[in-house]
Amino acid sequence: TPGVLSDDARALEVLAAILGEGRASVLNQYVRDEQALITNGSAKLLAFRDMGFLELDFETDKPLEAQLAVLAEIENIKKNGVTKEQLFRAKGLIAQNYYHALETVDGLAHDLAYYDALGDWRKSFAYVPAIQKVSVADVTRLAQKYLSFENLSVLEYLPESVTRNLNLDEYRAAVLNRAPAAIAERSVQELPVPAEIPSV
Repeated sequence: TPGVLSDDARALEVLAAILGEGRASVLNQYVRDEQALITNGSAKLLAFRDMGFLELDFETDKPLEAQLAVLAEIENIKKNGVTKEQLFRAKGLIAQNYYHALETVDGLAHDLAYYDALGDWRKSFAYVPAIQKVSVADVTRLAQKYLSFENLSVLEYLPESVTRNLNLDEYRAAVLNRAPAAIAERSVQELPVPAEIPSV
């Protein structure tokens, strides 16, 4: 992904929250609760000044099946987008976590130092408003742009008793080639949401 100062970074943070923040996130609702393929899942944007990574972590005793299910959910977002409800929930969680961190002296100092290291501590004031500007179209567009198999790296921590080691062709056949066809057909009934998160 691009650096933290890019216009795309805030929308990628919202995408990460949709994928892995809270019980209603994509990983936890669909891959954990509905399919029982993971015990927990999370996603976060690790962005530096000039580059970044969108990292998804999950624990499972069925690694290939879980990876296939996670990648199918990403393909679903790329194909069908996200709902307004998912977007609103993700923005709310990001704002809640951000303001909660500012309740302590350490949190406030970290925030000011972080933005000062990026050029100006006043950039802190623009963070939540930039999150609020993210649209459903932004999230879908950036998922299509950055979450491609060409950009994918996979790291597995396996027990010593497991000796499986797939090469790229084997992994492509076992997981990547099957992900688009594994998209679940589901009907989602959205709850009504306000136009934006109320200001604090």
